[in-house]
Amino acid sequence: MARRSDRSTPFALAAILFLTLVLRVVNLNSRTLWYDEAFAVLFAESGWSAMVDGTLTPVEGGAADVHPLLYFELLHLWMRVFGTSVAAARLLSVALGALTVLAVYGLAQDWFGARTGLVAALITAVAPFHVQYSQETRMYALLALALVLTTWLYWRAWTRGGWLAWVGFALLAAASMYTQQLAAFYLAALGLLPVLLREWGLLRRTVVAAALAFALYLPWFVHLPDQLGKLERYWVERPN
Repeated sequence: MARRSDRSTPFALAAILFLTLVLRVVNLNSRTLWYDEAFAVLFAESGWSAMVDGTLTPVEGGAADVHPLLYFELLHLWMRVFGTSVAAARLLSVALGALTVLAVYGLAQDWFGARTGLVAALITAVAPFHVQYSQETRMYALLALALVLTTWLYWRAWTRGGWLAWVGFALLAAASMYTQQLAAFYLAALGLLPVLLREWGLLRRTVVAAALAFALYLPWFVHLPDQLGKLERYWVERPN
């Protein structure tokens, strides 16, 4: 039975990936870009220098955007190859969503075996929120992928050791922060696991890897106070 299951796993995973893509390309071009998506396309089209200037240079106390630039630069490169149509711009998130389903399978398989990995991948494939954000020209599909991969690399580094796994974890943690600052809350919870489990050796290695991730994020972190101060410009004033 185990051998049959092992043989059928690639076919089952391929079927789940096919379902993943079908659900995410349905009506992909039928809805116009909403404001944030249109902004992402125009912002990414402007190029790296203009994006840095538009993000870090204050304009009447605000800025063109306050998010880190990893997703926008990735979208810029994607559109140079595939064009700037609605479908083309959204296809980047479709691809990122499909990769997330694969990453969820890999993580769950490591934890519980292939069958549970397939179930976890299937749940991710049909989850309405994940389908929605895999059809949107924003950074959230990339954030989901980065955090799942960060968790997977952390688990690998934890259980198998090796400096390459720890460096990979640090790189992915930094990439998550360069995608969206709210990744910090997830990463903080992940970093607390050694404390909760009283794994002090793991805690030391986690602190070292976190320090490397922070060093990689430092060029953006120095601008974070100013960026947070600009957020007030994006909120509607309290009514009297």
